[in-house]
Amino acid sequence: KTVDVDVNFKKLESVLLTIIKDNDFKFRYEEIFNESLGGWTDHTVKEIVCKENTTEADKIHTILHEIGHMFAHSNEELDRKRVYRPLVETEAETIAYVVADYLNIDTSSYSIGYIANWSKGNEDILQESVKRISKFANVIMEKIEEQGGILRKRNNEVGGTTPHFFYPNFTNGVGPFGMSALRSQCVSCETNKYF
Repeated sequence: KTVDVDVNFKKLESVLLTIIKDNDFKFRYEEIFNESLGGWTDHTVKEIVCKENTTEADKIHTILHEIGHMFAHSNEELDRKRVYRPLVETEAETIAYVVADYLNIDTSSYSIGYIANWSKGNEDILQESVKRISKFANVIMEKIEEQGGILRKRNNEVGGTTPHFFYPNFTNGVGPFGMSALRSQCVSCETNKYF
């Protein structure tokens, strides 16, 4: 996993960890030796875990992905008996992609392959996800602004600095780690834990 980041890591990390804390979740870093696993969100114990033994850029990207799970896949948002892993992974990564883009962080080298793998170009998954992605990407961007101002102001098409959501056009792809890495990842709907 390689992500290009040209921001102040400590400042952005602090803002993101405040968002996590303000939503009554705990956060911790942990050494994770599975190359395809950057972290997870556990709604049962309200905790986000991020891989410690990786680059600062990948940490930021993973934290954004897990915050996407924290908001979009809470008990209030989903019927736990009907969780569809490709849907939640597509949503969390696209939320991370949109928020990262808003912060001028390029995650496309990883995100597009990841989203393409999980969605398989399935228009039903993408269509079902658009509203949830838009809603929670905007929630996260607003919370970033609340944390002492936006880290990177950006003008959208109408000339303002309000978060502007867009949905990229993804195609099928194998992604950076191939299908074996995706098969090695797991989710337990019974424990409300997402990777």
